[in-house]
Amino acid sequence: MSESCQDGNCHGNNEYGPDESPTKLIVNYIPEVMTQDMMFSLFSTMGKLESCKLIANRGYGFVEYTCPEDAVKARKAFNGLLMQTINC
Repeated sequence: MSESCQDGNCHGNNEYGPDESPTKLIVNYIPEVMTQDMMFSLFSTMGKLESCKLIANRGYGFVEYTCPEDAVKARKAFNGLLMQTINC
């Protein structure tokens, strides 16, 4: 089973349930100092983002990639990552 992304066109078999998506991630434990722009910058390093939403007062957010492969890359790179708080 393979997926490929070329020129923004992604192809692959859908093995996800009705409430799941191969391109959407929920991000937990976001530091209070992180802004929407910082979150976008961080996650866009893994690929093209369709959307990025920070729920700052709750410490979580949502990221959606254009390509499932980029979501997998981000999950592997950032899962378990501890982000340090910035002291001013």
